[in-house]
Amino acid sequence: MRQLLGLPLNSDAVRFNRNLVGPEITCFLLNRIKKLDPSELEDARLEWEKIISTWDQRASGDLVYAATYNPFRRRNESPASTNRLMKSFEEKRSDDNNECWPVLNSLRSVDVPCACYLED
Repeated sequence: MRQLLGLPLNSDAVRFNRNLVGPEITCFLLNRIKKLDPSELEDARLEWEKIISTWDQRASGDLVYAATYNPFRRRNESPASTNRLMKSFEEKRSDDNNECWPVLNSLRSVDVPCACYLED
């Protein structure tokens, strides 16, 4: 979603506001859920609104998507940066401020921006 909204950099998390998420994004998501499992539609809509609200409220100061990688940090140890939206699913919950969204490690860097060159 951050790519779609034009907020790809880690430091761009702070630039989010709920007005960036137009009705077409919400409709696309909810229509997809409706096709897959209509019984989940209302819960999904409530969860989506909660995500948008939480991000909108937290978008200030030095908010980032995720903490900067530190190779010396232990696997289940929380990083120093606490003003972040996401955390590794493996991080200890007791060290968390309970505002970070747990994200599976295999998906955390899927949308990292990269340069692409086409040659003729």
